[in-house]
Amino acid sequence: MLGTALEHALPAQQGNEAHETLEDHTLGFAPRTYRRWSPAVVGASALGGMAYMADFSIGAGIGLTHGTSNALLAVLCAAVVILVTGFPLATTAPGTTSTST
Repeated sequence: MLGTALEHALPAQQGNEAHETLEDHTLGFAPRTYRRWSPAVVGASALGGMAYMADFSIGAGIGLTHGTSNALLAVLCAAVVILVTGFPLATTAPGTTSTST
């Protein structure tokens, strides 16, 4: 019953099946070499996903073990330490513009 109602509601596609790879308009004007992923790119993407999942599970473990408020406080303290130590390094790194010459 539902199938016949759906068939009448949708127009019939005869030979006009969707080709997702051909209809990707964002890559339509890119060279074909940009559309192929090397094994290194796939591996780096997988490694990034695994690192995210590991970070998520470690954070969840800390939150469950020590409590949410303590975990959030620890994350905030770590972010402050990273910001305080990273900002001077980023501003004095080679290649950045400096006003004192």
